[in-house]
Amino acid sequence: MILLFTSGMWIISKTSINQYLYDTLPEEIRRLSELIGLGSFLLGILSFVVILIRREENIGELAERFKTLAEHISEGYILSNPDGIIIDVNEQFCRFISITKQEIIGYSVAEMVRRFNISGVEQKWLTRSYGVSGEYEVELEVNNKKKYFWIHGTPIFDKKKMHKATLATVKDITELKVLSMEVKKNAKELEKRVEEQTKKLKESEENLKKLIMTMNEGFLLLDIQHRIVMANECFCQMVDKEIEQIVGHYIFEFLESDDLMRLLSLLELPEIDRRKEITFLGANNKEITTLVSVSIIPSEKVE
Repeated sequence: MILLFTSGMWIISKTSINQYLYDTLPEEIRRLSELIGLGSFLLGILSFVVILIRREENIGELAERFKTLAEHISEGYILSNPDGIIIDVNEQFCRFISITKQEIIGYSVAEMVRRFNISGVEQKWLTRSYGVSGEYEVELEVNNKKKYFWIHGTPIFDKKKMHKATLATVKDITELKVLSMEVKKNAKELEKRVEEQTKKLKESEENLKKLIMTMNEGFLLLDIQHRIVMANECFCQMVDKEIEQIVGHYIFEFLESDDLMRLLSLLELPEIDRRKEITFLGANNKEITTLVSVSIIPSEKVE
């Protein structure tokens, strides 16, 4: 009784007496206080229900005992008897599904399930008579719009272990559900775009590689130690060697000795003009005069 009274006073004070103080609190504290207050209030209601039932009071009178406080909670609630007949709901639940109390009180859970075309709820409701509590999500169409609710059902027994009532709380999670679905949709679209861009990038890399390998100018890619990691067909023809005889070798192996320092300065010194005439050696030490241009790739692995 004290728990129910205390949580009820918290809800009333939040909405009237301490409104200014409540609004000045950080969002996290306000949200936490709402959850704590709601949890305490629902626990208080349940405790109150159990106490009254254990006193063997009439289930119809039971609803009247906490109806006033129940109207202050942001969640909906449904109270039914052991036969599954709905004996009370609060206004919040009625607002959730756009009906009046007269349209639901006195009807069975089975009738409401058929009216709103809800699958699985009736079976879950029946398990409450066996002492099984449970939570589940329900999708409804209200005023031609989809709405989502989270339902928590709790069976209530008297001191003789007889099922006397079922209390269910209903939380509207439509906004959260829609937001979650939107996030998933955006995530899938982002993933699709990344895959498309990755594919395009890979295709671009392949096209660039084909262009490099078939262009009519020699091309070499060196690592930081000046070893050749890639050479195109034109350079292979220029020095009259197979690709296997070039890749993995130092570039200096294919130079005239007098040009070693000239090429090294191109590769390592910060010169404005990175172009110089360099003499390579072909088959039978045939000298091949070329104009070499160097571009430095900013990477720790390749230069």
